[in-house]
Amino acid sequence: MVTWVVRWWFPVDDWVPLFFVMPAEPANLTQYVSLFALGILAYRNDWFRRIQRRVGFTWLAVGLVASAAIFSLQALGLWGAATATGGVDWRSLVRVALETLVCAGLGVGLLVTLRELFRRPVRLVSAMATASYAAYILHIFVVVGLQVAILQVAWPAGAKFLLVAVLGLLLSFGLGHVSRTVPGLRVLLGTGPDHRRTA
Repeated sequence: MVTWVVRWWFPVDDWVPLFFVMPAEPANLTQYVSLFALGILAYRNDWFRRIQRRVGFTWLAVGLVASAAIFSLQALGLWGAATATGGVDWRSLVRVALETLVCAGLGVGLLVTLRELFRRPVRLVSAMATASYAAYILHIFVVVGLQVAILQVAWPAGAKFLLVAVLGLLLSFGLGHVSRTVPGLRVLLGTGPDHRRTA
């Protein structure tokens, strides 16, 4: 509901400079802040291990159904008629509700599903987990930089999306991993060798 109210004044794709430095989209900022707070609670209360399989798989189903609804509306050409990017409009509320269900459903569902699939430590996954917080902080600069770099390239939108998604993933986690070796960044991004003790 807070996201819907924020979008009365700041619709999707309305960007503002946060702290005069970082580009931010207020339409989604409330979701990011709430997810960040929930992530802290999840870590402190060990939710990742304590969430039951049944609960995780139920939320995964919710996220997949909501995702299917979004893709179906887009494929049928009804996305613009059924949803809105902002304003005091029931269509904006529909969009926020679908986005929230996707976010919560896949957020909880994929964590539990991957937890069940990867019960033994996998070196790459462990390295990515260690760099995940830094990647979260740095990814906006990486993704926006990549988008600007290919803005004028005459490629289909799908190809651009795949390129930015793959390179953004690799570069964000790569920079997050490298940040562990830079003393100043290590403190700022919480990627020091003992960051788990103080988190």
